[in-house]
Amino acid sequence: MKSQSSLCNFLWRNSLIFALLGFWLVIGWLGWINEVFIPSLPEVVRNTFELLFTAGLWVHIFSSLSVILAGFSLSVFIAVPVGVIMGSYARVNSALQNFIELIRPISPLALYPLFIFLFGIGFMSKLAIVFWVSWIPLLFNTIAGVQRISERYLHIAKTLGATRTQMLIEIVFPAIIPWVITGMRLAMGSALLVIIAAEMIGSNRGIGFFILNASYTFKIVDLYGGIIVIAIIGILINAVFLMWEKRTQISSHRKIL
Repeated sequence: MKSQSSLCNFLWRNSLIFALLGFWLVIGWLGWINEVFIPSLPEVVRNTFELLFTAGLWVHIFSSLSVILAGFSLSVFIAVPVGVIMGSYARVNSALQNFIELIRPISPLALYPLFIFLFGIGFMSKLAIVFWVSWIPLLFNTIAGVQRISERYLHIAKTLGATRTQMLIEIVFPAIIPWVITGMRLAMGSALLVIIAAEMIGSNRGIGFFILNASYTFKIVDLYGGIIVIAIIGILINAVFLMWEKRTQISSHRKIL
């Protein structure tokens, strides 16, 4: 009974996806689409599986993921400590707030030509743009997490003689973990979007380059395959962070209590 309920929930949550795939399949069978520009669903699925079992596509996948992980890790290393400091000290927050608000609206794609000029076409320029889109959600979620910690917990800890370092380790960090993970999930999604665009503008490898090259050489089925691969990667990343976020919300709540 439980498995049947889980299956029904799965089908309901993905009903729109299944409906769109079914529509694509039916109009392909009926010949209502120009397969030069919109290949049939079975052909796209078959070609995507073939791409996933060839080394050529995985070179591009690993190239994109390596840049994403490097830029994302750098943003976590910098944005989270800065967010904790800004959330804990009002004077530091007020000193940095206007500067952050000044640079936050700048589009990363507008900065990418500057990054190419400074670092060249390669790993470093893509690392810079991934870092640029990743640090903002991480910083603001960390600040929000720190500011939403109940003053009661901090007051009790201070009354019991806890030092500021002990309060950071025992109260602040456990409490902000769910907020940080939410920021990480948003940052990773933004990083995946921007790296594809960056690879289309100036790169010789990566999934974005693969898709752009497929369009230039009119390999339309490969183009759809690259798009599907991006969707799969995005779904897997989001699912991992959602599971992590759910578990840490439970564990951090227990630690505080």
